[in-house]
Amino acid sequence: MYDWPAVAAATAALHEAVGRAAAARGLEAEPNDAADPAGALLLHTCGLPFATRLAADFAYVATPVHAVEGCEGGFYSSAIVVRADDDTPSLAALAGRGAAINGHDSYSGALALKRALHAAGLSPPLFSKLTVTGSHLASMRAVAAGAADVAAVDAVCWALAGAHEAQMAARLRVLGWTEPAPALPLVTARRHALHIGTLRTALGDALAQIPEAAAALRLAGLDVLPEGAYAPIAREALDMTRAGWDWPAG
Repeated sequence: MYDWPAVAAATAALHEAVGRAAAARGLEAEPNDAADPAGALLLHTCGLPFATRLAADFAYVATPVHAVEGCEGGFYSSAIVVRADDDTPSLAALAGRGAAINGHDSYSGALALKRALHAAGLSPPLFSKLTVTGSHLASMRAVAAGAADVAAVDAVCWALAGAHEAQMAARLRVLGWTEPAPALPLVTARRHALHIGTLRTALGDALAQIPEAAAALRLAGLDVLPEGAYAPIAREALDMTRAGWDWPAG
């Protein structure tokens, strides 16, 4: 989920290490897994689709822990960013402005922003324009360039931007942070659910084998959240819909 070009080599090293560690324990991805994700041995996904449309087909394995601001254990927040020269003082002052989201099914880029606006006492429709960018990086670039006024960016992407897109990130500032939520989970197809314990061990071993790549990816370990930790996300999505917070707004 965080495979930016600047960390592509580290991501590849992680994939290879996980594959080796799993294979050493008798687990290997099957040839058709890439063509049929519903049979995949291991996937990284956003919490919102996992809690809703993917819940029936995938089982939870673990949650990566990232050593960046806005993350703690298996939980993360989103930075709500505006342009650095924008003197908007608060969320309430965003009424009538333009927003960028990475996708309608993103927790950190869409639902978390809705929750923050709702908690601030705001009501839809709020924004005059909504731009769907396709990625957190594209959302940040849209705000920095003036094509949008605000975006919610997950903490890991915000840290990667500071490290690898420094000039662009310097044109942005954090207006606030969203409430913590379970971070992006690693999941396996239901038919592999018996191997979850082995997958967790393999993941831990893989991270230990590639310290430099893990550091580049800001990976500090793994957390195993309580059963049902992601279920509240589905309820939050339903609550926001019932409150009228459906995109596009305005």
